[in-house]
Amino acid sequence: MSIILTGFTSAIGRALLERYVKEKKTVFCLGRKDLESLNKFKNIDFKKFFFIDFNSHSFDLDLDKLLNQLNHEEIETIVHLAAESGKRQGIRSNSYEDVKNLINVNHLNSAWFMKESCDLLSRSKKTNKSFVYISTQLAKYKGPGLSIYSSSKAAMNNLCLSLAHEYGSAGIRVNIVTPGIVATNPNHADFDMEKLNIPLSRLATPKDVVNAVYFLSSKKSEYITGANLDVNGGRWD
Repeated sequence: MSIILTGFTSAIGRALLERYVKEKKTVFCLGRKDLESLNKFKNIDFKKFFFIDFNSHSFDLDLDKLLNQLNHEEIETIVHLAAESGKRQGIRSNSYEDVKNLINVNHLNSAWFMKESCDLLSRSKKTNKSFVYISTQLAKYKGPGLSIYSSSKAAMNNLCLSLAHEYGSAGIRVNIVTPGIVATNPNHADFDMEKLNIPLSRLATPKDVVNAVYFLSSKKSEYITGANLDVNGGRWD
């Protein structure tokens, strides 16, 4: 089984990469950075890196060329994590270019990536075909200071629900994982769990998110599509 993974250099992305490597999967890593920091896997033939910039003016052509290099018959799971939050500031401090760039990365080109990914999965010979989108709690509640990022992610959430319906007949499952605040230290002293309304009284870890993604990409969830799985310890706002 082969995996396509975007956003692999983030904490969640690295944890996902390590999990799939542990399971002996081939991982096609898409992004703007190289894999020098992952030398501990240098003796394992699991990873192939492909350069792609989600803010490129030629993104559609670049993506088409990239996907044509892959063996679509072997790809079973695509996890889309790549995103750009931008500076935390009110929208009145943003320029037109700031807004355009965030929408390009988080919605326009992400939407095109999702469409092309589902088309690719429809040509796969695998029986358990899964697209997992990593969203954010800000897409469901509010994102003051990150309004364009949060609204773009909300638009992607809606797209996932629509494409779960459109591609269901091709055996493709489309699901969303929505993390809460993620930290390597789930009991970080800078966060007040009571004020954050987190019943489980800790932050999410990358492993928590990985477990949810792995479940949604496995046969254990073969009858689940169009779902939005919160990984937030029960936080309600």
